[in-house]
Amino acid sequence: MAHPDRGLERFAVKSEHWILFRPDRVRDPALARLVTLAVERWGDEWLTPGQVAEIHNVNRHIRAGKLPAVKWGNWRIRRSDAERVYFPKGRGTGHELDWSEEGDAFLVLARAVGLSLRQAQGRPWPLLTISWIGPPSW
Repeated sequence: MAHPDRGLERFAVKSEHWILFRPDRVRDPALARLVTLAVERWGDEWLTPGQVAEIHNVNRHIRAGKLPAVKWGNWRIRRSDAERVYFPKGRGTGHELDWSEEGDAFLVLARAVGLSLRQAQGRPWPLLTISWIGPPSW
């Protein structure tokens, strides 16, 4: 079968498109050969979050942009990307949030005036005003 504009061939050999069809089921012999060579050269595979989540909590990493994924019904993740990302385990995970220096200063101030971190956490720190009444008079 001739492919005059080569658009189908270009589409079929891109790994990003292999989530749309099964490369091993291409019937045209010439196209199947090109796809097989591309798959071998790629040396990777697409995984679903369920496959990666057997080991890691992936949805949080996908939403945070730390784990590249493509949405097609379910998320699809390259094995190489899943192996490259660090997935913290156990207690204390989630500490990778970016805090500003102003946010740190607010938490220090909140603790200094007697608020627990849990109490300070729910307050909009720019709107919280703390009145200075001066040093203690002993």
